[in-house]
Amino acid sequence: LANSLIRHNRNRREKTLWSGKGEGETVRVIAMPDAETEAEMVVNEIVDTRRMENRKWEDFAILFRMNTQSRIFEEALRRCEVPYKVIGGQSFYERREVKDLLGYLSLFLNPADDISLLRVINNPPRGIGAGTIEAATQFSIAHHISIHEALCREDFLATVSTKARGAIGRFVEFVEQYHDSAATDSCNYAVLTEDLIKELNYNDYLKRTCKDENEANIRQQNVREMIEGMYSALARGKRGLRAYLDSVALMQDRDDDDKEQGWGVSLITMHAAKGLEFPICNIIGVEEGILPHSRSVEEGTRDEERRLLYVGITRAQERLTLTWCRARKRYGDRMPCMQSTFFKEMEPSHMEILNYEDLAGRQATEEVAEDYFARIKALLAG
Repeated sequence: LANSLIRHNRNRREKTLWSGKGEGETVRVIAMPDAETEAEMVVNEIVDTRRMENRKWEDFAILFRMNTQSRIFEEALRRCEVPYKVIGGQSFYERREVKDLLGYLSLFLNPADDISLLRVINNPPRGIGAGTIEAATQFSIAHHISIHEALCREDFLATVSTKARGAIGRFVEFVEQYHDSAATDSCNYAVLTEDLIKELNYNDYLKRTCKDENEANIRQQNVREMIEGMYSALARGKRGLRAYLDSVALMQDRDDDDKEQGWGVSLITMHAAKGLEFPICNIIGVEEGILPHSRSVEEGTRDEERRLLYVGITRAQERLTLTWCRARKRYGDRMPCMQSTFFKEMEPSHMEILNYEDLAGRQATEEVAEDYFARIKALLAG
C-alpha cells in the first residue's frame, strides 16, 4: 500500500519497501460519520483488542497530521481510563494558549484563585508591571487575603502610580463583568470563551508573540479546537463552567499520572513518527484539508504531504486502520468533509473499504454471539 502511494511523488529516487513478515493483513479504510464517533470507535477498538489479544497498551498508536487533532482522542482515552503518552509534543490541555484561556475561566469562576490570576493578569499585557504584581502579592500575604482582594483595596491602590491604578481598575472590572455570567449553572462557556477571545484580541496577541506565522497558526488552531471541545461538552450535557473546568482538571491530573508512568497508547504526529514502529496503528483524519493539508496546493507541498502519509503507513508492523470523517463540527455547526484524494493513489486490492455503520452492526452481532456462547458455557459448567 505504501509503495503504491509514494510512487506518485516526483523527483523521488526509486525504491520499494518490503517486509520480512510477508503480506500481512489488508488495511482497513473506515468512513466515520463525525469526529466524535471516530475517536470513540478507535479507542473502544483499542480497549477490546487489548483485552481479547492480551496485548500491552504500548502496542497501539494513534497517528495524526496536526497537533490539534489530539484533543478529542485524549478525551476519549480519558473517558475509557486508557493511559496514553503524547510523543513529540504536549498534551492538549498543557499547551500555553489553552492554559491561558483556562486560567481566565478559572479566575472568572473564582476571583480568589491566585494561581490563575498571576497567569493572566498581564497576559496579554495590560499595563500592570511585574513590580506592581509583586507588591500586590506581598500585600495579599501580609493581610491574609487573595491578590484580587488586594487589587480592590484602597490602601494598596494608594501605593501604586496613577497609571497602574487605572490599569488595575480596568482589570478588576473586567473580571467582575465575566464573573456574573460564569458563576451561573446555565453559563454557555463556549460562547463566553469566544467573547473573551474577541475582547482580548487574543488571536492578534498570538500573532505578535509567536516566532513565525506557522507557530501562530498552530496556536490559533488549538484555540479553535478548545472551543470545539466546549461545544461537544455542552452537547453531552456538561452544563455550567464549574462542571467543565472540573472535567478538565481531572484530565490534567490523570495526564500527570501517565507522565510519571511513562507508558500507554502513543499519540503522535506523523512528523514525529519517523523511526518509530508499533504493532497496531490507527491513522485518523485522512481527509482533504487535513491530509493533504489545505495549504499544500498554494505552497506546492503536496509531495511532502504524501510522504507524511507514507511515513504513517509504514509505522504499522502488523495491523493498520485509516479513518476519515464525512463531517466535522466547526463552532458547533456540522461541516461536510471529503476523503483524502490520496486514497485514489493507493492500490485498491490492499484496502478493505468500510463504513462505520456496517462495522458497528458487525461488532454488535459478534458481541451478541459472544454473550450467547458465554451463557451456554456457564450452563454446561453448572
